[in-house]
Amino acid sequence: MRRLVGFAVLALMVLVGLHASWADGVEFGPTNKQEKKEHHDFVNSNVWEIVAEPDAPKLKGKLKLSCFSDDKDEFRLELSGLEPGKVYTVWLTSSLKPTAERAGAGPKHDFKAGGGGGVLFQAPLTTCPLTAFKWVELRVHPDANATRFEDSVRVGKIRLLAN
Repeated sequence: MRRLVGFAVLALMVLVGLHASWADGVEFGPTNKQEKKEHHDFVNSNVWEIVAEPDAPKLKGKLKLSCFSDDKDEFRLELSGLEPGKVYTVWLTSSLKPTAERAGAGPKHDFKAGGGGGVLFQAPLTTCPLTAFKWVELRVHPDANATRFEDSVRVGKIRLLAN
């Protein structure tokens, strides 16, 4: 009986610890709220989860867009389950059609996935909220050439606004 109680206490401690480390400072959403920050006046932030395409079943991630009153707006994308060493790009698009209006998310919108398959992609925004775009696309470049959109494959998407 003592062994069973000890196991139950250990399991509860692990669950509480995992929850605290996963959710520390992260809000799941989408949420829309105003809060006071030390280095910014007010922030309006939204959080979305990425939807993986069938070719990337291990892909998971969250996008947080933060709009600050002092124009230090931020695009923050936390990803896991990427293929290590592959080159990816992050795009803001008006639709998921190949001919859609698109722009890179930030001045440098490409990155190479690390050995563990995880990455934190951050970029400043020139406008917030992103009213001109309805989607965020994550694309992999099999040839490692991030400048050739035509040769990339969408592995994940995030819907920002309702049509």
